[in-house]
Amino acid sequence: FVDYKKGNWCEGLTVYLADYLIKEQQGKAKEYRMAALQKYTDYVKNAKDFPLTEFRTRHSSASEAVGYGKSMMFFHMLRLKLGDKLFIEGIRHFYKENKFKYASFKNLQDSFEKVSDTNLKKFFSQWTQETGAPRITTSKVTMRERNYKSVLYFSLIQNGKNAYNLDIPVVARFKNSIEPYRTILNLNRRAKFFKLELDEAPISFEIDPEFDVFRKISPQETPATLSRILGSNQPLIILPSKAGKDKLKKYQDFALAWSKDESNLPEIKMDSELSSLPKDRAFWLIGKENIFFETYSQNLENLKAKLNGKEFIYENTNFELENNTFVFSAINPSNENFSSGLILTNSPDNLKALARKLPHYGKYSYLIFDNEMNNIKTGLWTIVNSPLKTIFREIDNKIYFSKSSLKERKALIYPTSDFSIKDINKTIEFLSKKLQGRGPNSPQKEKAADFISKEFKKFSLETISNNSYFQEWSETINGEIIHLKNVMGKIEGYDKKFKNDYVIIGAHYDHLPAKDGVIYPGADDNASGIALMLELAKFYSNHKTARTLIFIAFDGEEDGRIGSKYFLKTLEKNDLKKINAMINIDSVGRLNNKKILILNSASSSYWKHIFTGAGFETGVDLELIEKELDSSDQISFSDEGVPSVQIFSGVHLDYHKPSDTIEKIDFNGIIKTAELTREVLNYLAADTAFIERHGNQIETETMRKEVHKRTVSTGLAPSFSWQGEGIEIDSITPDSAIAKTLIKPGDIIIEINDKKIKGLRDYAQELAKYKPNDKVKITYLSENETKTVEIILQKK
Repeated sequence: FVDYKKGNWCEGLTVYLADYLIKEQQGKAKEYRMAALQKYTDYVKNAKDFPLTEFRTRHSSASEAVGYGKSMMFFHMLRLKLGDKLFIEGIRHFYKENKFKYASFKNLQDSFEKVSDTNLKKFFSQWTQETGAPRITTSKVTMRERNYKSVLYFSLIQNGKNAYNLDIPVVARFKNSIEPYRTILNLNRRAKFFKLELDEAPISFEIDPEFDVFRKISPQETPATLSRILGSNQPLIILPSKAGKDKLKKYQDFALAWSKDESNLPEIKMDSELSSLPKDRAFWLIGKENIFFETYSQNLENLKAKLNGKEFIYENTNFELENNTFVFSAINPSNENFSSGLILTNSPDNLKALARKLPHYGKYSYLIFDNEMNNIKTGLWTIVNSPLKTIFREIDNKIYFSKSSLKERKALIYPTSDFSIKDINKTIEFLSKKLQGRGPNSPQKEKAADFISKEFKKFSLETISNNSYFQEWSETINGEIIHLKNVMGKIEGYDKKFKNDYVIIGAHYDHLPAKDGVIYPGADDNASGIALMLELAKFYSNHKTARTLIFIAFDGEEDGRIGSKYFLKTLEKNDLKKINAMINIDSVGRLNNKKILILNSASSSYWKHIFTGAGFETGVDLELIEKELDSSDQISFSDEGVPSVQIFSGVHLDYHKPSDTIEKIDFNGIIKTAELTREVLNYLAADTAFIERHGNQIETETMRKEVHKRTVSTGLAPSFSWQGEGIEIDSITPDSAIAKTLIKPGDIIIEINDKKIKGLRDYAQELAKYKPNDKVKITYLSENETKTVEIILQKK
């Protein structure tokens, strides 16, 4: 029981072991911690603050921020200090020793000291008995080269009522390294000088980038959101005096209806009444006729956005002001402790609808609605000026950006799953590490096929072709006879009415041949997909569905989808009509806290609803990519009119490289992907109607072959989630042609030698025209500006 007289520890611990733990399992823990720190910073002012030992129950936003948020962060820091094993032991000891007793923070301290043999008196006293939180700042970070090392010099400073004993994570990222440098620095006084020696020069240095320390955060550490200004105290609403009479009247009506809270009504003024924007409060600007419109537009430029009288441009995408309604939030340019907002519309009649919608979009930085007030875009600003992040410039004043993400921290515990990390690891290890390659005509590829067939037999899958799991044939490729082998098995449906309908689950098992003695292990591409497919086969062997499931490990995918094309060629037309859908599992081992990508989702209008529902059921983030990309075996099926998608964890610089190894596989990510795929298959294989088909694709095979002819590379890895025109760069291979230019991740390639590039297909077809060492002109968008550069193409 909680000894309330000595402080309510229960709410924070419950949050940490329930709500927070779920977010941690879903890969969203950082955002949860950031929100907790944001709430404390926004809502807990000096007069409203109190120590955790005085928390009884929630009765306001401030009391929630302390009793729930600060307490949750207290347990998080305790866990980081002791490690997961001792933290769990401490929780168990606490509950065992205090069963049917009243317990306090002191009893928690006793339990954790007992299991860890650590003196935690200072830690508990500073976080539970003292009021407030530190604010961490840093002196200017300088870098020098000494004895072939890069040395960083800086001071960490804490501002607050008392000096806390803090363990502060710091991270350095590098131009040529995927893995960032991480360490913990102890700050136990007001200010402390540090010197860090690194093996190479960093491109950036960050302090507490994942919000692991309970502290007051700077407004510039997190994106400005509408919730900050919507919850601000008596904001000033500034109306445009130059607006027409009718328009101004609608602006005034909108402003007058702003708040129903009589104790927090806004002040309304005309822009002509002010000589400058306020510095001591939050404010809203209404209308592009506002005399402060240009000033506010300049403020948005600090966020790498452009706004003028005709359009809004952000992340290289433009939206015309005409016929759309916009809402922007930012910090007050004169005082970062206050927020500001701007509302633009050419249809003032839409302001009534906007007033109803605004409170539901508080977590976003900007909103765009069409003329019917349908939301067409929401987003958060990218953090560009965090005071706890230093970006280093090269000698040529060039800034390099790293897209390397910090390795996802494992959740404290995971829910039990029907899928086995141990078995997935075993499969990927065998296919990639032990076999040492799976190239055409190789004995390693034969062993891979045998391994998969034995797994099918172990899971009691039925054979399909001539009482064998193998479908074998030969083809001549580039003058060489290639022996190929698909591995196929089925689990017959239980429903007499539907068992003659099929759902195909596919994954290719071939990979690149060795070159000059260098092995290409293909752990992600596509040992990960085979491992996931086998887990699904194992699961459905004990959980049969109404429709029949056919599992196929395709051969020859790397040589132009030969295996999937051959399988379809051997099908009778009547059998083709019996396939409800095809799920292709290709390269699912590098999720690393990103969204799962669903490629080719335009092959049926049902995919959006199916995957949205599956994502909701599993809590997995995903993104549907409608653009058809000639990426893998699902295209063979969509060419025949079968709704088909690829499950994909995203691009990385190890694609088709010797560095695609098992050590870089995200096994928890594969489990997430398996859970999502199972939900989708449960729907597709149920006793429901076939999903919608769009018929055969009109693209010709000649066009596809042109793509496979490409022999050159620019060095970019494209973003598959980019929905606009052009090619968004996800990452860049070090020492490649593009790496030698000012082009950076996030830029958009729009032309090659003045040929417009609408998407990945155009990009691949255009590059197929060139050979290594050819010079080409690249036109690209960077920070909303069009730029050009010439590069020398390299051999692919």
